[in-house]
Amino acid sequence: GALILEIPGERGREQADLLTGKLREVVEERAKISLPQKMGKLRLRGLEPSTTEGEVAEAVAKIGGCEAGNVRTGRIRVSLTGYRSLWVQCPLAAAKRTAEKGTLAIGWTQVRTEILGPRPLQCFRCMERGQVQNKCSSEVDRSRNCCRCGKEGHLAREC
Repeated sequence: GALILEIPGERGREQADLLTGKLREVVEERAKISLPQKMGKLRLRGLEPSTTEGEVAEAVAKIGGCEAGNVRTGRIRVSLTGYRSLWVQCPLAAAKRTAEKGTLAIGWTQVRTEILGPRPLQCFRCMERGQVQNKCSSEVDRSRNCCRCGKEGHLAREC
């Protein structure tokens, strides 16, 4: 089972970081230690063809000042014109620091960065906006449909 510890007070975040580090040293690979935090999303545009998701995650972690393990990336998407883009999810403070720069050096390329706003609520059962699945009153079940095009048989990331 999961165990959640909350550390209150002015220096709670600092103490939580310290506790997380010490726990990771003690338990090593036997348990997963994580520190919940608000996450932000970025869109990176103008990636060169040789760039990998791992390189992007490392660059965002370095500029944003967070651990590389806290940075998640999507797949690099290629438009019809060959333009490459990618979304990145990382701690909100790191996302803000990265977006403030406007560009990010990855390899030989300067990649444009923009922070993405929060997505509106969307029910993953009927695909309507403004509600969530556990409060859905719709008769229609679109849970097997793609969120982008509405067709069945594939996921949005493959659309």
